[in-house]
Amino acid sequence: MFYRRTELEKNIQQHNGNYLFQVIISVVVISMVLSQMTDFWLDESLIIDKEIERVHVKLLFLYGFPVLGLGLLLSGFFSGQSVVYQKISILVMMSIVATIHTLSISMFSDISIISLMMITLVAKLLVFPPTFSLLVYTIYILQANMMVEIFHSGMVLYADYYFSLGAMYVWLNYISINNYRCYVRDYYHEQKKKSWMAKTVIRNREVAAKNIILNGYSYIDEVTGLHNRRYLQEHMASLNQGTKQQPLGVLLIDIDHFKQVNDVYGHAKGDEYLKQVSQTLRNVFKRKSDVIARYGGEEIVVMLTGISKADLEERARQACEAVRAQALKHPLRDFVSVSIGGIHARAGFHPAEQYLDEADACMYQVKSSGRNGYLVESS
Repeated sequence: MFYRRTELEKNIQQHNGNYLFQVIISVVVISMVLSQMTDFWLDESLIIDKEIERVHVKLLFLYGFPVLGLGLLLSGFFSGQSVVYQKISILVMMSIVATIHTLSISMFSDISIISLMMITLVAKLLVFPPTFSLLVYTIYILQANMMVEIFHSGMVLYADYYFSLGAMYVWLNYISINNYRCYVRDYYHEQKKKSWMAKTVIRNREVAAKNIILNGYSYIDEVTGLHNRRYLQEHMASLNQGTKQQPLGVLLIDIDHFKQVNDVYGHAKGDEYLKQVSQTLRNVFKRKSDVIARYGGEEIVVMLTGISKADLEERARQACEAVRAQALKHPLRDFVSVSIGGIHARAGFHPAEQYLDEADACMYQVKSSGRNGYLVESS
């Protein structure tokens, strides 16, 4: 709660900072305009009734208040508009408006219309907490009365003047406090809206991330952790549609006599063998562009783009040796081995499925020759 209150105060400070310069400039401009119209707006003043006093008022409005306003503008520019600066500036502006109010009262106008418009503008533009609002307008009313005593201590004011000042005090505080409450309400509403939007964005991102993960799982074989047949088919389709065709190598890998492993050691052991062989093949085919997928049963397909025939043969040889090096126990042979059939196609190849069939034919030639080997041909 304290954190939110601090953020609200910072927001109010920023808001007042955006409008304070405008208020100062407006008051200064009105003061300079009034200095050129002293004969008109002070004509019936109960306070200023001598020509020399009007001259002094004209100089005060023409030079005194503008210089004071300019000083506030420069101070705010260099000080960065701290909270203390803003409060001092507001009180100074109220003092200027109170002076205008006091000098312009007459027997026909208990409240100066000019000053009322100016101070109402301040109450609407700037945001005052209730306690500061009461302080500002209390000082305003007290100064207006004190200046009457200073200029004409023996002057008797009408009762309706004090009634008007009291009504003005209540009215301005009502505007200011209501403005503050509306601002606070809108601020917290906006914060809740932002919080809700942020939570919605996070929730949507979490859902999207989960969908991506789930979608990724739909392309992964549960036993081996390799890509599954669905992924392989989509990959082959993308190869067929590709505009930039590169040399393609296709290897079909079959674990020799794998049925006997399942029959003798059980399917749990067979799954463990599949995982170990798959990990071994990952270590051999580890380029980012290499695609390794479980095609079905104990068959694994590897597709390699941008590879020469010599490199494809070398990779097939490494795969055979790596699997043998695992020394996985086999019921019919010394160790688990693989038979690999491969096809190498230059750029401008036929559909990828065709090369998979040709690789399958090469693999059966290896099996016919005793298994535990590889054969790579060109298409």
